Formats: sequence, structure tokens, C-alpha cells
Amino acid sequence: MMKKPLHEDIVKASHFMLGENKNFSDLTPNQKYLRFIGLRRLGLTFYCLNILSKKKPSELIISVIAIAIALIDKKRYASHVIVSQSVEALKLICGRKTAGFGNFLLRKIMTDFESLSKKNASHCSKWNAPNWWIGHFKKQCISKRIQNTFLESIDAHPPLTIRVNDLREIESISREFDHLNKTLIKVGPRAYTVIPPFNILKTEAFKGGKISVQDSSSQLISTLLQPCEESKVLDMCAAPGGKSLALATLHRFNLISNDKSGERMKKMKTEIVRLKNYLVTTPLTCSFDPLDQVGLMELQNYCENGFDYILLDAPCSASGLLRRHPEIPWVRTPSQLKNLILLQAKLLDASWTILRTGGILIYSTCSIFYNEGENQILKFLRRTKDAERKSAPGLIEPKIGIDLYEKPLTCIDKKNIRKDWLGNDGFFYAILKKRTKWEK
Repeated sequence: MMKKPLHEDIVKASHFMLGENKNFSDLTPNQKYLRFIGLRRLGLTFYCLNILSKKKPSELIISVIAIAIALIDKKRYASHVIVSQSVEALKLICGRKTAGFGNFLLRKIMTDFESLSKKNASHCSKWNAPNWWIGHFKKQCISKRIQNTFLESIDAHPPLTIRVNDLREIESISREFDHLNKTLIKVGPRAYTVIPPFNILKTEAFKGGKISVQDSSSQLISTLLQPCEESKVLDMCAAPGGKSLALATLHRFNLISNDKSGERMKKMKTEIVRLKNYLVTTPLTCSFDPLDQVGLMELQNYCENGFDYILLDAPCSASGLLRRHPEIPWVRTPSQLKNLILLQAKLLDASWTILRTGGILIYSTCSIFYNEGENQILKFLRRTKDAERKSAPGLIEPKIGIDLYEKPLTCIDKKNIRKDWLGNDGFFYAILKKRTKWEK
């Protein structure tokens, strides 16, 4: 199959740069790569444009220039090739006149690239985020350690961590990965980081359902929620199914996996089929809105006396996933973050009404922001008199590096492992018990 010209890949990638919830399955690996590195240079792009241009270009032009800047920085092609191919992309997107403007900008950037690309040139380029997000991040994450990890992660490759769905298969999985010159490093009970990371979707282990992609922070749910056979469990916001299926491959119990998005639930149903040989429990899937009275009643009908466990993996800012999703600061808005906090509170209250007395609610988010984690739970406890907080991990800081896994790495050559191949996403967990009236 003939490789597409670079300018065609730039055009396709630029259309997916600043949108949310787009289907990236149509993108080739190279187009996904261009999108990713372009997103990681948006801050620098805006800094350059503020200096060199009196007017703000359209999002598509900004996206093309960001990809070009990233390619210049990576030195993956000769500079003149990057400029000419980016200009060709601009011609296809918005015509010759605008392409000429883009050509002027890129040549100016190239001429003074060394000074423009200094990381401390501006807050926006240093943090690769708009100023409002930087201010919000610093207020929500006062820990200098977390702030420094975030800054380090801007250029760090996200780790590839898999979940082994049946540990009896680990030998066959290891053999396949050894054949591919990949190393598996155990970082949790069923969590293995793949060194170096690669596209595992075409491996026999993945196609056969032996493994799933899931960060080690997310896999912690398997140690926090251990239902017995009679347990009735509701995963309130289940799609695309990572936590539900982590539990379903371990325990036999009654599991209802709900998500108000029917479209997202289709992805989970596809996963259920892929993992069918390794499911101890097959989840019952449904799509009800728990904040709608009828939807909440429909969920309650599955368990009239209340659920024994409810997992609420709430919608959030995803601020713990910035290494994987550099678009997050650029597509979020301050009002969105405020609305997410209100939504989380409403979902907590709704979940509590269908949890049985003595039952357990596990609240989780992939956010590291105080208002979405610790403060959200403190507010819930103040307004919910029958809620008792139990021991849980709380905030899990995002981490990068070999030193985190000293024991698993003693048997292999650490010199050949890039620091950013290891680590975990930021996360938050809280466990709440619904007390009886006799419990204090």
C-alpha cells in the first residue's frame, strides 16, 4: 500500500486536533502521531503566533502550524520539506492566499526557532495549556511534586499497561511478547507494563481476549471491590467498560453495567464479545440516565432492596490523563469544569438513594483536581448523615519513571528502558458505607 503524501496526513490530522469525542479509528498510525505531537506544541504555537501575527488564525490553520512546529522540533524531516508540505496542506484546507500567510509564518518561525522554542519563553508554551487552565491547575494541585510531574510529562511518552484477564495465560502472553522483542514488567496483581510500548491491537493475545489495555491506577478497582457470588453490583457510568470487565473477569456475581450513552455502551458490548472466553460474569448492560427520575427507577428495579455495591466512576475533567490526552486543557472551558463538579454531586446523591443500608459506594475519577476528588467527598459527607468514609487510596498522583518499580526491574537492563515508558495516570478513589441508624 502506497504511503500517503505528508501534506495529506497533515490535513487529516489537523481536522482532529481541537475536537472532543471524535472517532479516531479512521486515522492512520502516522496521522494519529501527527495529531498527538501537534497537540503537544499548541502552547508554543500560540506563543509564536502572538509574536508574529496581529490576528488569530482559524483553528485549522493553528493545527497545521502546530504540527509543522512539532515536526521541526522532532527533526523527522528536512525543514524545507516540512514547510512545503504544510503549505500544501493549507492550500487544500483554505486556499492559496491563506497558504501564503502560513508560508510566511513558518519561515519566520524557522528562522528564529531556537529562541522561540525555549520552554520558558511563556507560561503557555511551558505548560502547553491556556493561562486559565494553568491558574486552575495550580489552585487545585498545590503540590509542587504534582506540578513538576505534569511539566515533565508534557514530552513524556504515555506508558502502555495491560490487564491480564486470566493469569493462567501469562506464559503464553509472555512468549508472544518475547517473540516481538517486548518485555512485560509486573506493576500490579494483573497489571503489566509493556516495554517498549507499541500497538498491541493486532497481537493474538489481544484479539483472543487474554489482555486488555488498562492503566494500573484504573485496575485498582479489582482490589477495592471484591463481591461475593450473591452480591448485586451496579456500575453507574460503565462505558467503555474497563472497570466492569476487570471485575467480571475475576468474580462470579450479579453485575449491572449502565451508561446513559447508548453509543458508548456499544463499545462495551464489543469488548464483552472479545473477552467472552475469560468472563466469569457476563454483565447485564443498560442505558439509563440516573439523573432522570424514570431512569433511576429503572435502575432500582434491578435490585428493589438496593444494591450491595455501586461503582460511580464519575465524568470528570480527566486532568489525571494529560500525558495521554494533551488536548484536554485546550478543549475544556471554566464553565465545563464547574458543571462537571455539579454533575458529580448529583450522581453521588442519586447513587446513594439506590444503595442498600450497609452497602458500599466506590467513587472514582481520573481527575487530580481537589474539587473533583477530596472536596467533592467532604461536601457529600457534610450533607449525607448516613454516610461513613472507609479506607481508600484517595488521590493517586500521576507518576513517571523507573524508580517507581525498583523490584520488578532488578532482573532486566534498566539502561535500555526509557524513563517515560513507565508510570501511571492520576486518579482518585473514595469508599463510602451507608450506615444503619444504629451505627454512629
